[in-house]
Parts: sequence; structure tokens; C-alpha cells
Amino acid sequence: MPSRAELIAHGRTFEEINRDMGSDRLFYQSVPDMNAAILEGSSITELEESCFTGKYIAGNVDDDYLAWVEVNQTS
Repeated sequence: MPSRAELIAHGRTFEEINRDMGSDRLFYQSVPDMNAAILEGSSITELEESCFTGKYIAGNVDDDYLAWVEVNQTS
């Protein structure tokens, strides 16, 4: 599980992300639209989307745990 700081969008502006990726343009898709595109025609009913929403399927990830990850699992 990555720490928040390891996610490309954490603490960065849209323009900074675009520059850091070296892309000409950057577009965001909404999470519901992403889910619809991935799940269409599939028997899967739910995706693990915590890096987009901050909601973890496990239900036991909170700010204290994320802080622990940042201290103990980043290099």
C-alpha cells in the first residue's frame, strides 16, 4: 500500500502533475465513470478504488494507520 506522498496527485496542482508526467494534456475521469467503464459487461460489482476516493474496502484504514504507513514504509 503506497503512502499518500507516493501518489502522484498528493499535494500537487493539476498543472504540476501534468508537467511531472511530461504530458501534453491531462484529463481526469470521474470515479463513477471509471467504474462504469471497467465494470461494464463484467460480473465484478465493486472495485478497490481507495487511491481515488480514500475509502478502503477493508474498513479499518484511518488517518492513524496512514500516518504509520508514511513513517514506517517509505524510503
